[in-house]
Amino acid sequence: MTFLSERDGGGIASNAQVIELIDPGTEGHLEFIRRAHQRSTAAGLDTSSKVDISPPPSSALKELVEKNNRLKSCALPFMETLYEQVVNTHSMVLLTDASGTIIESLGDDDFLVKAQKVALAPGVTWSEEHKGTNAIGTALIEEIPTVVHGQDHFLDVNRFLTCSAAPIFDPNGVAIGVLDVTGDYRSYHRHTMGLVRMSAQMIENHLFNSSFQDAIIVQFHQRGEFLGSVVEGAAAFSPAGKFLAANRAAMVQFGMSSNALKSHTFSSLFGMPLSALIDHYRTCNPIPLILCLHNGNQVTARASLGSVGRGRIFDSVGLVKNNADAAVVQNAAPAPQKANTTCQKSRHLSSLKYLNTGDPQVARIIEKVGKVIDKDIPILILGETGTGKEILAQAIHNDSPRQDKPFVAVNCASIPETLIESELFGYEDGAFTGAKKKGSQGRILQANGGTLFLDEIGDMPISLQARLLRVLQERVVTPLGSQKSIPVNLQVICATHRNLRDQIATGHFREDLYYRLHGLVVRLPALRERTDLQKIIQRILENESHNPRIRVSAEVMKAFTTHGWPGNIRQLTNILRTASVMTDDAETIEWDHLPDDFLDEWRALRLDTKLHSKHTVEAVIEAKAMPVTAEPERAAPAAQNRPQFSVRSNFSVQTKGAGFNPKPPLASGPAHGVAPRSKASLFDVQVHRGHGGGVANKPHGLDQTFSKFREGRFDTWQHPNKHEQRDEHAIPSVSPTPRFKDDGFDTRAYDARAQGYLGARQSAARAPIDNPINLDDLESRAIQEALETCRGNVSAAARMLGISRNTIYRRLNAK
Repeated sequence: MTFLSERDGGGIASNAQVIELIDPGTEGHLEFIRRAHQRSTAAGLDTSSKVDISPPPSSALKELVEKNNRLKSCALPFMETLYEQVVNTHSMVLLTDASGTIIESLGDDDFLVKAQKVALAPGVTWSEEHKGTNAIGTALIEEIPTVVHGQDHFLDVNRFLTCSAAPIFDPNGVAIGVLDVTGDYRSYHRHTMGLVRMSAQMIENHLFNSSFQDAIIVQFHQRGEFLGSVVEGAAAFSPAGKFLAANRAAMVQFGMSSNALKSHTFSSLFGMPLSALIDHYRTCNPIPLILCLHNGNQVTARASLGSVGRGRIFDSVGLVKNNADAAVVQNAAPAPQKANTTCQKSRHLSSLKYLNTGDPQVARIIEKVGKVIDKDIPILILGETGTGKEILAQAIHNDSPRQDKPFVAVNCASIPETLIESELFGYEDGAFTGAKKKGSQGRILQANGGTLFLDEIGDMPISLQARLLRVLQERVVTPLGSQKSIPVNLQVICATHRNLRDQIATGHFREDLYYRLHGLVVRLPALRERTDLQKIIQRILENESHNPRIRVSAEVMKAFTTHGWPGNIRQLTNILRTASVMTDDAETIEWDHLPDDFLDEWRALRLDTKLHSKHTVEAVIEAKAMPVTAEPERAAPAAQNRPQFSVRSNFSVQTKGAGFNPKPPLASGPAHGVAPRSKASLFDVQVHRGHGGGVANKPHGLDQTFSKFREGRFDTWQHPNKHEQRDEHAIPSVSPTPRFKDDGFDTRAYDARAQGYLGARQSAARAPIDNPINLDDLESRAIQEALETCRGNVSAAARMLGISRNTIYRRLNAK
C-alpha cells in the first residue's frame, strides 16, 4: 500500500497540508498497515468475515443521494473525466459521503459483476468498521490519499481488489467524502493514484468557487503559469477584507492552517489594501498582479470580485503568463490614489508603444500590427516560449477600439481535451450529466465585443478545429446542448511555438483552419536575437525592483548580453527579480546577487575567447589518449583504401579526395533545442572517400578513420527517432540516450554528435602534432566547445564528453 502522510498530522482542518510519499515496504508503510489492521480488529472484524451484499432500501438510497446532492453534482463531471482515463482496466470510479457510504459509481461492465460480490454499490458503507482496512475507510480516518493493494486489505474477500482513494475536503477543511478508483489488483497501475488525487483537488476547487460566488476570491501561485491550474491557491474574502476560507494549496503557500488564517485580512496576507485590488479590476483590463505575501514570498495573483464587481466576474479573463508584463503592486501604500496609479501603469505596460524598446525586428512587428488593428484581420503570433506572445496580444487589444471590452485568453494546451469544448463554446442547462443548472457561457461568448486570444493554438485537439473554423467564418457560436446559434463580434489573435505547416503535414492541424488564421503572421524574436537587451533589463528593473535606482554592474551586464537565454524574457525577468531582492539596500546587482542556477550556466561559458585558436579540439582527445611520438608510417596496410582524415582550423574533419560528403543530420535552431552557430563546431564532421594509403599531408593528420567506417558500416544510420529517414551516408549512432527532462531541452542531437566524437577518439591512429600545445589548455578548449554546443548546459556537456560535472567546474576554476 502506498500512502501519503502529513508532516504535522491532524488533517487539513488543523494544519496546512504538507505531504510526503511513503513507498510500500518501508517502515512507515508497515506501521500504517499495522495501525489500520488494529482498528479493524478492535471493530470486532475477523479476516474471514463475510460481506453483507444485500442492497439498501430504495428509500434510504434516495435520501442519501438527496443529502449529498451538492457534492455529487460538483463531483460527477470530474468522475466522468476520470473514468475515461481508466476505462477498460477492469475498474470503477466511486464517490462516497463523509461516512464512507457510496453515493455514485461508474464502472466497466465486466468488473461490475465482481463488484456486486463485495457490495461495491451505491448505499453500501465502506468504512473500516464495516469493511476493515480499505482505501475508502482508511483515507477517511487518516485524512490522506491512500492506496490499499491486494493482501493489504483486512478481509480475505476483498484481497482481489486494489483501491486508490483521496478524501475530499470542504472549504472549511472538513472531509465530506472520498473519491476512489477500485479495480482488479492484477490491472493496477501506479499512476492511478495521481489521477485520483488531481480529480479530488479539482472537485474541492469547484466546491470552493461555488461556495463563495458573492465573495472576493483571490487566486495565486508563486509561478504565474500555474494560475488557472489545479494547484493554484484560492482564498475568499468578504467585501470588508475579512478572511473567509482558503483551499489546501493556499494554506500551503500561506504556511498556516485554516484556524490560524481566520484572524487575518486581505491586507495582512497580501501586503496591499483591498481597495487597491478592487480599483485595479474596476478601472483596468484585469491583468494579474505581483503581490508579496506576509511571509515574504512573491506570487502572481488574479481576482474575481463577486458581488463587489458590479456583477462582473473576472476569473475568466486572459492571463499574462510573463510576469514582466504584470502590474507590480508590492508593499503598496494604503492610499487609494496609489492603486489608481498602478492601474494606469498596468494599461501602459501593455501598449504597443511601450513594448518598443529599440529592437528593429520588434519595431517592424509593432508597425505591422498597428495597421491591422480592428480591420477584422486575424493575427497569428509565432515565437519561442517566453518571448512575450501574450503580452503582444494584450497590447494589441489595449490599443484597439475594443480596449474597454473583455480580453479573454485561452491556453489550448492547458485545458484537458475532455473539457476544452465546453470551456470554449459553453453549454446549456442539462447538456451533460453534472452540467450547471444555468449552463455556462463559454470563453468565446465571454469575449464577444472584445478580443479572443487562443494561445498554443497548435495544441488544440483536431476534433474541435472544425467547430472553431465555423465560428471564425460565420461569426456564430452554438453552445453544447443548444440548437440556437448566437452571433459574435470579436478580434481573434492566435499564438503558438509550433510549426503549423509541420502540424498540417502530420495530420494534427487542419489546413483550412490554418489559412483562416493566416492573416497577419508575425514572429517575435528570441531574446538572444534582440539588440535591445540592455533597455529590456532597465525596463524590467523599473517595474520589478523595490529600489528604483537599482542597476546592473558592467560585469553582469556583459554576462547577460552574451548569454543564450533559453527561457527568453521570462527567464530574464525571474533572474532580475530575484537578484534585486538579494541586493538588500545596495543599488548595483553583482555576481553574488544572481541565482545559483544562472551562475551554474554562466560559469560554464566564462572561458576567455582567446581559447579559440587554430588548434582543433579533436586534437585534445587524440593527444590525451595517445603518445605524441606515434609514427604514421606504421599504419596498417589494410587502411590504405579507407577514408583518410585531417583536422582543420575550422573544427571539421576532412579527407583527401572528394565524392563522399555526408554530415550528421542534426538540425539546429530553437525548435530543436540547438542554438544556431556562426562557425563550424567540434562535432560538425565531414568525411570524404580517399584514393590512397598513408597519412594525409595535413597538420595534425590522422591515419585512421572512425571505427564504424573501418568496419565498412557507413551506409545507414539509425536516428534516435526511428520514424525519420536520414542520409544513407550519415554517421552511425549507438542507441539513443533518454532526453534530459529537467534540463529543458532535447539533448539527443548532442548525444549523436558525441557518438561521432567518441568514435573518432576510440579509433584515431597515432599521429605527430606539428605544434605541441599544453594538454590542460587543449582539455579546456574541448570543454569550452562542448559547452557552447550545449548552450551552457553543464550536464549535457559532461554527458557529451564522458566526464563529470565536477571535472568541468574544476577545469573552469583553474583558469
